[in-house]
Amino acid sequence: MFAPVTSKYDNIYWQRLLVVVILSLAASGLILKGLFDHGDNGPLEDFVFALLLGAAALGFYLFFFLNSPPRKIVISDEHIIIENYLPHKIITIQYGEIEHVKTFIQTYERGSRFYTNINTLQIIQLELIDDKVYRIYENDFKNFEDIRAALREQLGKHQDFIKI
Repeated sequence: MFAPVTSKYDNIYWQRLLVVVILSLAASGLILKGLFDHGDNGPLEDFVFALLLGAAALGFYLFFFLNSPPRKIVISDEHIIIENYLPHKIITIQYGEIEHVKTFIQTYERGSRFYTNINTLQIIQLELIDDKVYRIYENDFKNFEDIRAALREQLGKHQDFIKI
């Protein structure tokens, strides 16, 4: 019997989410302040600053969380469960619904003219027979290797033609 594997978030994921929440609350507060209390600045200056802060929060959210929303992934003998936190939605994927599994390695470069740091990121993509696609990003979960090994084991039991 296979023991289910449950995803565990890395701390950096929650830190990013906290920054988005703080920026969003600050922007909302500044919008309200701009509408009702103008202080030394004119109402337009406060409102524009609040909009810029809100746009920064939205950009940060889209950059980090649009492709990888906060969720829990459970891999068991029977199926894969993806529980999205925002909005709360539970998706159950039966192994027979999976058409293809692809693994990508994304490479990106950081640095300056004095040094270069090359980082890689693994992405597992589950493609279902109904054309839905789910991705699991390495930098979201601290037990990504356990998730990948569990997927490999379970998919090997259920479908011989899928490679991960």
